[in-house]
Amino acid sequence: MTETTLDLRGIPLWRLQEYLQDLGGQPRDDGWLAGPGWQARLTRLEDDSMGRMKICQVRLEWQADEAAQASTWPKLELKLIRPGG
Repeated sequence: MTETTLDLRGIPLWRLQEYLQDLGGQPRDDGWLAGPGWQARLTRLEDDSMGRMKICQVRLEWQADEAAQASTWPKLELKLIRPGG
């Protein structure tokens, strides 16, 4: 079982939920989203500030078996790539 925790900046919680649901995740009553061979939990963190600008932050907790880590995690990583600009 692979376990990863990432603090992500600049991606809203609702967008991350969409990403996980696009990968087959279904919300559970305990706050986790579960997909085939994996589960993830998103926690909203306090916004970061850059001057007057607020930047959202979300913690992603990820747990996956080997097969899901090899197949699903790379797809999630592609969704997390955010161009600047």
